[in-house]
Amino acid sequence: MRKTGYRIRRARGFTLAEILITLVIVGFIGALGVPMLGQSKLKQPVQLKQNHGTMECFYIGNTLYQYEANNSDNAEGDLREATGGACYFEAPRANLFVVLATNAGGDGAVGEKQPSYYEYRMPSTNTRITTGPGFLSQISSAPEWVQEGWNQWAANHPVRYTVYSPIGAGGASVCEGRVKSTPECLELCDGLGSASSCPSICRDDLEADGGDSAKGNYYTTEIHLYYNPPVEEEVPPEGTGGEGSGSGESAGGGAQSGGSTTAGGGTGGVAGADENGNVDVKYTLSYSEAKLEVGVQMLKARAVAPGEDATVGYEGSAIGSTTNGVAKDGKNAEQGCPEGACVESANVSFQAYEGAYAKNYGANGCYDRNPDAADKGRIVASPSSVRCTADVWGIHADYGLAGKAGKSEMRILEKLRPGMKMKFVPAKNINEETVVYIDSGNGQWLEYMRVSLYRQSGDEMVRDTNYSWPSQMTSGSFYVESGDLPFPAVYYPEAFQPQRPNAVMTSGLGYRSELAARGISPGAGGAGAHPYVSYISGTGRYEIDGVSVGYHSMPSIGAWGNCFDGKQPVNGKCGQINTPGTPGGVVITW
Repeated sequence: MRKTGYRIRRARGFTLAEILITLVIVGFIGALGVPMLGQSKLKQPVQLKQNHGTMECFYIGNTLYQYEANNSDNAEGDLREATGGACYFEAPRANLFVVLATNAGGDGAVGEKQPSYYEYRMPSTNTRITTGPGFLSQISSAPEWVQEGWNQWAANHPVRYTVYSPIGAGGASVCEGRVKSTPECLELCDGLGSASSCPSICRDDLEADGGDSAKGNYYTTEIHLYYNPPVEEEVPPEGTGGEGSGSGESAGGGAQSGGSTTAGGGTGGVAGADENGNVDVKYTLSYSEAKLEVGVQMLKARAVAPGEDATVGYEGSAIGSTTNGVAKDGKNAEQGCPEGACVESANVSFQAYEGAYAKNYGANGCYDRNPDAADKGRIVASPSSVRCTADVWGIHADYGLAGKAGKSEMRILEKLRPGMKMKFVPAKNINEETVVYIDSGNGQWLEYMRVSLYRQSGDEMVRDTNYSWPSQMTSGSFYVESGDLPFPAVYYPEAFQPQRPNAVMTSGLGYRSELAARGISPGAGGAGAHPYVSYISGTGRYEIDGVSVGYHSMPSIGAWGNCFDGKQPVNGKCGQINTPGTPGGVVITW
């Protein structure tokens, strides 16, 4: 075998294949170990605690206190007196701060008079009976006690009717344009077409006044308006007549008694009477007459004469005419009526007052072309209606509501610089405002927020009485029905309880609130005071126009309970007068 002339030499490094195989093995071993490392890490607790806390600036009595607590190292908090009438706060490291500032609340039940009451019977005024047209309809539908007691009032209280006559119209005036006959005026007004177009300096109008009407008349009469209520007993035979239920005087229709007449029972056969002989009151009013009718009784006043119209003796003329006619004033009407007798009556006596009231005036030439129009007649009844009252239970009480709570305002601050300082000055009374300041950094306090006692009204600022306002002791009368006791459970269910501000800050988790622990609500109004009424009972009256016509038993009313604060009444009273409101305060949380 032939040998070559050289020898092949072996390399001493790793081949590429060897390196790749080694890397794969190492990577596989590393992948097996990663889950074990992860489980080891997860077993370690994660510390994620956020910093929260509060500072409360508030009054206890006349002393201002400052309380601070947080959830990291001071959960129970520290309470100390504030100096100089202000609390000072230094911002910790936190992402968000909320500031709530509140003014002082008003005092409740301010005054010297103690809460008290007395029972009394209050008249219910829901029934009125007219003495004019509609009388019969109203009294027929009135309560039974009104019908039965009506004649007790009517016997001594006649209704006075005044019948006023219609008044004729005033007379019309005359006003016709005329031009002065001077050459200057004739030339100036030539071609204008009518005298009314001429200047006033060239006018010489033909005019006359209308006459005035006669003065009106009026007549008065008195009528007892009796009423016979329905009865179940047998109706008397026709022709015998019923008996009026009035006391003292007969109620027979048309019977005169001392210048007055009666209406009601005994009017059988009268047109318009009901089955019990009752009649209505009827008015007829027109330009020719005013007529009052009550059954067979009648009083009628006729219209007085109108004024005469003015006249002109020559009808019109052309501009420049020298013949302008003659105008004549209308005559004033003579006192009286065109038909002669101005009044007519039947079964009534009356007093006459003729020419005793207004007249209508005629027109005044060209100055006032409108005469007074004619007036219809009218009738006036006195009284025009009769008030019928039945006593119901009432209470007259001296009481005072709770004072108005102070106004609250809230602000949100993001990421205050750690160590930044703030000053809180709460309102001590209702004449002060709560103010919050921020340190400017150069030793000056800058006002950040102020809870105002005022509001805008038009162009000026006025005191806002919806907040920080005292409530005075006052008096009032109240109807009392079943369910209204104990007073004032229904009328003022919450008005005596201390009013709290419209915004309240509560403590967060992990720390204590001194305000919550002590039950203090800065800005709350003082509680009210009132008498405690649990039971009433007695007898009430029926009255017609102030005249007692009977009595009725009023239902006893009673109920028991506690005062508005949940306590039992003391000496018949709930609450105390002059209960002070709570001073204002400031709370900041983070």
